[in-house]
Amino acid sequence: METSYLVRNRNLLKGVKPFKKRMQEDETQDKPVQQDDLLKDFMLKIVDAGLAEAYEIYGDSPPGPSPPTEKPSSQTLPDIHYDVIIVGAGMAGLSAAYELKREGLSVRILEQTERYGRRVYTYDSNSDCENDCLAPGLYGEAGAMRLPGNVNDDTDRPHFLTSAYINKFEGLKIQMFPNSDPNGITNIYGLKEKTSDWGGIHFDTVWPNWKDGIKEDMKGEIDNIDKYYDKTTSVVTNQLINRLNDACYNTMDEVAVWDHWIDIWSQFTLESFLESNIDVIKAKIPVEDRDHLDLVTLAKLLPWSNDALRGYSVSTYTEQLDQSLVQYLRDQLGHWWSDNMHTMVGGMHSLPKAFFSDGVLSEEDVDFHKQVSKISYHCAQCQPNRDYVEVTCYAYDTEPESKCTARVSFIQTCYLNFLKRTSVSIKRHQNQYFIVDGELQKFLK
Repeated sequence: METSYLVRNRNLLKGVKPFKKRMQEDETQDKPVQQDDLLKDFMLKIVDAGLAEAYEIYGDSPPGPSPPTEKPSSQTLPDIHYDVIIVGAGMAGLSAAYELKREGLSVRILEQTERYGRRVYTYDSNSDCENDCLAPGLYGEAGAMRLPGNVNDDTDRPHFLTSAYINKFEGLKIQMFPNSDPNGITNIYGLKEKTSDWGGIHFDTVWPNWKDGIKEDMKGEIDNIDKYYDKTTSVVTNQLINRLNDACYNTMDEVAVWDHWIDIWSQFTLESFLESNIDVIKAKIPVEDRDHLDLVTLAKLLPWSNDALRGYSVSTYTEQLDQSLVQYLRDQLGHWWSDNMHTMVGGMHSLPKAFFSDGVLSEEDVDFHKQVSKISYHCAQCQPNRDYVEVTCYAYDTEPESKCTARVSFIQTCYLNFLKRTSVSIKRHQNQYFIVDGELQKFLK
């Protein structure tokens, strides 16, 4: 979620209580902390009552300046097929299409593959498979397989929007997901042991120098790699939490705190942070940004030794240490990964399937095997009601290249690498023409 979006749409934060008050009212001991909570009330109102009522309550952005006066274009508009075109039939695309159709708009979803759901893919007896499929009643998850939060407590569901749709659609049920099993067997480098005992028996043998980066007066407090990781990263997360508690008068201050904290720590990957010594941290974090940052503790824990890095990565199955530090810390703060997880009864694909269950959205609204090659936005400054977008898709199999147009907007819900192979053009009706190749981000701003 971009801070710039929240700044431009601060009306969506209406009624949101400051962070400190929200934490005080929540009786949970270890509370999730996530930026998305700023929009929780607004987003849940959309699910409950629809887009129109949500915006009626929360208001819309202030109108922009009036368009300049120009001679009206004489260009004839093509046939406009839809109100909105959505690229991607994953969870974001399906939920966007569902809510737009609830308001009476015509929607077309363009999906590159042969199915909807994207990374939600349950493999079962009905799957399209060359070899024998699973027996009826059995299923396996080839994509997303679990959701954070306690199965018996709907207030402990960090993915609150997903949880709201599960509650909305009839027939959907959840069950506990066994995210870890302390009584299972862990086999690392041929050393087999009960999972709960493996670290205490074998960790020091496999990675004997894992404590080398810890100062002597701290070594007694840290007896395992998980505690070492928590102790080190909590210095960074505590800075955020303390700053959020200080921003107790205005939710926009909370927005600014998140934005600034993300800017500071996005300089590091998880690996580069753990490998840094305190001088590197000080060089990258200026004095004015060190409030609530316990540099004394950090100096006693950094840099991590090679054994500590390798041991943590292998023993916790954290293979991508080169990813953003902020992303890892968001997971921790939001409790997106814990022993309390749940899943869908009958397979995760029952959730995307449910979007077609109440007559609002139809599978006929989805066009499969449509890989977008070009997006053209046609506009006339003095006649914004004549604007339209044209989306071109590659030919597929025996089908030729196809085009469709939308009157209102284009929504892209798939991964950003989609932009690398997509041409985007903006065409003005007054014969002005320019192309922005693969730079949809700038176009959308």
